[in-house]
Amino acid sequence: MGDRRSYGMKKKISYLVSHPIQYFSPLFRDLASDPVIDLTVYYCSNPAGLNQADQGFGRIVTWDVPLLDGYRFEFLKNLSSGSVNNKFWSR
Repeated sequence: MGDRRSYGMKKKISYLVSHPIQYFSPLFRDLASDPVIDLTVYYCSNPAGLNQADQGFGRIVTWDVPLLDGYRFEFLKNLSSGSVNNKFWSR
């Protein structure tokens, strides 16, 4: 039957991701809608306006789905000593 002490309690889940990604947003919304899950997504960067330059296409990409709706999130402060860029260790 399981441990009665945890029955009915919310499960806290924290998810760390580099930046808002269109493929993850539906998953985050679905998890956040579950009454037994207390989800917070932490982003390492906050792209201005959530429009991002795509080097492969050579243009600004605007997403057709809301990336931040339907779940709790927080943008973490960048503590790196260098300027913010798209390199892995810059965050």
